[in-house]
Amino acid sequence: AAFAINRTTYFGYQDDRQVVNSGALPNGGSLFLHSTRINGGDYVGALGNKPLPGLEFNYHYDWKDDGKTSMGFGVSASYQFFRWAQSGTVNGTVDLITDEYALGGVTLPGGIAPYTGTFAGAPGSPLIGSTPARTQATVPATISTERSVGMHALQLHLGPTFDWKPNPNWSLGYQTGLALGVGFSELEYNDQITLASANTTVIRQSGRSNDTPMWAGWFNAISVTRRLSERWHAQVGVRHTWQHDVNLTGATRSARLNFSDALQITAGVNYRF
Repeated sequence: AAFAINRTTYFGYQDDRQVVNSGALPNGGSLFLHSTRINGGDYVGALGNKPLPGLEFNYHYDWKDDGKTSMGFGVSASYQFFRWAQSGTVNGTVDLITDEYALGGVTLPGGIAPYTGTFAGAPGSPLIGSTPARTQATVPATISTERSVGMHALQLHLGPTFDWKPNPNWSLGYQTGLALGVGFSELEYNDQITLASANTTVIRQSGRSNDTPMWAGWFNAISVTRRLSERWHAQVGVRHTWQHDVNLTGATRSARLNFSDALQITAGVNYRF
């Protein structure tokens, strides 16, 4: 049989299962190459929240104090390292692109994968069709994954304060205002994607990317303060910040951080001067 196809030696494959040798028409055998994009399933689900420690410094100035209530202004600067990680096997859904190249009667022997052909075409190099027939489908997959998101975050909170002092030793405070932040993030992944297809090998994808997101929001905080001495006070507080999601974008993976679903709990000591 004669095969009128353009041919090339510049091709490669990772697994012998990608090759179907056959002299039958119309292709005289085929080589299957694949591309995948994960688009759903457990892989793209939310990772569990957990307490993450940090460090914060604050300054509080009272411009009006009548002994029972006070009004003022507060500013705080904090550092926190966020990290989420997952390893193991999860179910997912992928967009699969399959390019089928005609062998045109050429036999690719088994047991030589992984194979990489040359651009120049060394003598004896196999010649196969250079124009693929493409199909696309959405298919289930099993993904063995090791992935993590880490971010060093610097945050600033500033706004007016109001304190109520039921007695000299205790006070209840409220603050609201602007929250600003900047992060230095790293997203890393190492995935092994297994598809239920006779001509699909295990597909491995890995990478690392960095991003520097910035964000702004609005916060509300309450605190309880206990007087320890004339100068020293102990304080605990809870803060909630409303803001848009923080998006970390890489070449082939991305993450979205939702700080609005979190609460910040602070505890420490204040020095009055």
